[in-house]
Amino acid sequence: QEKGIDPAPVIDNYNRLMQEKVEAKKRESALQREARGKLAGEARESAIQRFRDRFGTLQGPLVYCFKGWTTRWHYQPNCDQVMVEYVDTEGGSWKLLKDLECALQIKIENGEEAAVTQMIEDARPRVDPAEFGMGAKTARQMQGVYEISPGSGTTKVLSQEERLEERKRQLTQRIGRTAADSGKRRRAGRFLLDSEGPKQTDWASFDDK
Repeated sequence: QEKGIDPAPVIDNYNRLMQEKVEAKKRESALQREARGKLAGEARESAIQRFRDRFGTLQGPLVYCFKGWTTRWHYQPNCDQVMVEYVDTEGGSWKLLKDLECALQIKIENGEEAAVTQMIEDARPRVDPAEFGMGAKTARQMQGVYEISPGSGTTKVLSQEERLEERKRQLTQRIGRTAADSGKRRRAGRFLLDSEGPKQTDWASFDDK
């Protein structure tokens, strides 16, 4: 207790501010999950049902035709199955169509109804189940990953070895982004105990993508 000042109030205030910061992060994370359609339980199922009531159940051949999207077929040698992945125009990956239905319904309810409706309706006339089915056949024949962006006609084939290297590269990039974001949060969260009490404000703000 230098200068005869009790540090307890300063410490208590620090702990309170840090707790507020944690709670603020939780709230923002929840909003981000909702914005991406990452709901859970009854809320998720309800959103999916609202989407299906209007557009029907999403099928792979339809999503394959979404403008600007990429579809990947991953051959999995351990189970001799082919997994389908859909990549949206922002780089988001969708492996479960129910997750995508939920996300699109959230977009509709957040003011993007016209854009979602147009994307779906524009894709319907181009649906070709036979063309879509060739993706799984090609991936199985190549025993790797087959990727196509119908709008541009771009295709890509990866062997199992190339697929593993690609996954390593993506993992390294994610780790790098996580480390960078963590460093930003640490720098934003520095706090120096001062015998006269904290002078900083807006401690509930934080960096998060």
